[in-house]
Amino acid sequence: MNTALAPRTIDTKRYRWRKANNIVLYTSSTLVRQHITELAALDVTPQMIAYVVDCDRQAIQAIATNARIRIDFAARILTVSPHPHPSQRHVLATGARRRICALQALGWPRRILGEHLDVNSSIISQLCTQTHTSYTRWLAVRNLYEELSATRGPSNHVASTAHRAGHPPPLAWEGSDIDHPLAPPDWAAAGITLRNRSECTRGHPYTPANTWRRSNGNRICRTCNRATKRSRTAA
Repeated sequence: MNTALAPRTIDTKRYRWRKANNIVLYTSSTLVRQHITELAALDVTPQMIAYVVDCDRQAIQAIATNARIRIDFAARILTVSPHPHPSQRHVLATGARRRICALQALGWPRRILGEHLDVNSSIISQLCTQTHTSYTRWLAVRNLYEELSATRGPSNHVASTAHRAGHPPPLAWEGSDIDHPLAPPDWAAAGITLRNRSECTRGHPYTPANTWRRSNGNRICRTCNRATKRSRTAA
């Protein structure tokens, strides 16, 4: 005789059993929402989080309107950081861009770097202005940086141009997390003043499209300014 219970009956029994044994499956989503907001301010998208957590992007977006979240799901999300992860198709380009600029500060032209990476130099130029790049390209740049960061490049002109543009050399990144957008280089070791820095404190490059100036001449990062406004609106 088929005595299978209805799904709703099974769920009820499970709920009563967990309650009787003090087993909690859900928790408040407040900390998780805050973590996702902080990642978003660093340009980490819901899809990038979803790749690491191994879920759908919609599941990450839905947390914004859910008061509770499964404890195990919350724990996985809280482990996500701005650092590139092998599960991600696209990652922050911050570390790749910084590495390219640091190699240029040593005198490595983009043309030669492109040859090492088997791409056109225009791809290297694009990488220095993009917010995101593929994990594969980030990994290739990281490996090239490890290979060349202790070797002087062939062009003094490229090195001088990079210094004037405010690009810190590899030495300035020693002991600092080059892939984290909020990690600063040792500007003093690089001999670069505040006015001549190439990126804001959050790692966004001071490109013409991402920069506006106050009446006193100080630069403002448009990306950070938009993120600040979004945070104030959300609050």
